[in-house]
Amino acid sequence: MAIIGVSIVLSAVAVAVAAPVLAPHDFKKQQLSKALRPPVWASGADRTHLLGTDQLGRDLLSRIIYGARTSLLVGAGGVLIAGTLGVAVGLVAGSAGRRTDVAIMRIVDVQLSFPPILLVIAIMAFIGQSLLNVVVVLGLVTWVQYARVVRGMTLAIREHEFVEGARALGASQARLVLRHVLPGVVPATAVIATVNVSTLILAEASLSFLGLGVQPPTPAWGTMLAEGREVFRLAWWNAVFPGLAILLTVLGVNMLGDALDRGR
Repeated sequence: MAIIGVSIVLSAVAVAVAAPVLAPHDFKKQQLSKALRPPVWASGADRTHLLGTDQLGRDLLSRIIYGARTSLLVGAGGVLIAGTLGVAVGLVAGSAGRRTDVAIMRIVDVQLSFPPILLVIAIMAFIGQSLLNVVVVLGLVTWVQYARVVRGMTLAIREHEFVEGARALGASQARLVLRHVLPGVVPATAVIATVNVSTLILAEASLSFLGLGVQPPTPAWGTMLAEGREVFRLAWWNAVFPGLAILLTVLGVNMLGDALDRGR
């Protein structure tokens, strides 16, 4: 499972990084005379467009390749923001005393009371749609699960004998947290982060599908799904191939996360 997951994830990353080399066409180039051409194996296909074209005559394969950049950037960037903020808050809540712990956990409880996707949609509708906004908002909405897990582990680890020994030797609170507690919460945090990448990829696709995420002409798999839905009866490939890209990427990330969890 780990090998398959790593293979899929590394392939997606390689495609995203090498997009300018791999993409056979300019993803923004419109050729209305070639609109809705089928994949290369179907009758009426244009041999220069392997997966066909969309309703504006843009090469579908090139847009899927560049769409990998958008999805992986949102997944990795959102997890980086959420993980950094959540781990920091969780460490503070678990080590700074009861009053601070209670105050932080009430904030966490309030945010958890809102459905995440509805909270994201509300914020995006207010601040506007852009790739940067999607990354930041998804990161700020998903930090609470890191904070909860890290806070619980911090409360448990700080009672261990090696922490008590360091405290008896005069180690400061900051040193105890950074040197002795933080390494203990990293494995669990890494598993959560891996699984969260797939969650954020799906969230970005959902937002783009609804028109609240990444805006054209930047290619995004969710936007391509929304555009493909409008012409599905005439050109099924415009929705199926972006959907398969989402499916494979999310599957690979989840398999990698499951493997890391089992090996932890």
